[in-house]
Amino acid sequence: MRSAVIVCLLLTAASGWLFLAADSPAEGPLEIPPLPANLLGYVVVNEPRVNLALLREIRLEALELDARDLEAGVSPVLDGLEQLAATGAPHLWILIHGLERRPDAPGKIHFSLLVRRSPEREAQLEEAVRGLAESLLQAPARLLEDGRVRLLLGPSPRQTLYQVRLPRWLVISNSEQGWKQTLDVWAGRAPSQASRAAYRNLRRRFDFGEGIFVYGDGRQVLPLLPEFGYQLRRRPWGLEDEFFPLPSEESAP
Repeated sequence: MRSAVIVCLLLTAASGWLFLAADSPAEGPLEIPPLPANLLGYVVVNEPRVNLALLREIRLEALELDARDLEAGVSPVLDGLEQLAATGAPHLWILIHGLERRPDAPGKIHFSLLVRRSPEREAQLEEAVRGLAESLLQAPARLLEDGRVRLLLGPSPRQTLYQVRLPRWLVISNSEQGWKQTLDVWAGRAPSQASRAAYRNLRRRFDFGEGIFVYGDGRQVLPLLPEFGYQLRRRPWGLEDEFFPLPSEESAP
């Protein structure tokens, strides 16, 4: 089972999202937004300002991975995410919509990043998003405005980051379909994770507001992999983690 966790977390890390938990509580209660029912996975990062800095230094013993081995590929993305963390956002949500496999080019993970908006850090947040875009695109981003949607464009047409400004949330995504689907769920036009027995089971078992929580539907990567929840926390005696494979009868759509 541990191998399933490593495979799915490496899938997430390939897009630049891998985090380590801290032992102190995040500022303010975690607000859980409605999540699309068909996600490949999602990650909840509490107190990202601490967790992102720790990733560069701490050996991931619970996963038998060394953060230094991931540094070369993940560092540019961490640079951008640390700018978001520096705004004081107490929590980050990363939604993984799916994996696009292409025979003649590297695969692409479709994701959305959710950050709570706050008037006192709005200017910082806008600047941080621009830095995140340039880290992800590996080039200066060109800006286009389309109502509440801002497009940050890279050198290639496939290199587009969407920034959707809502009253309470900022949605940052590399997938137009993904962010539109997320907004459809929030508007009640599409099913959410809350409609699934598997999600309700995870909510009973785990505190999403503590440390880092990862959900993955391994079946979308490899049929033999399970649907699972995983939590990683730091305790006074070291790292503590829990891996929970969901029963197959709960994993039905």
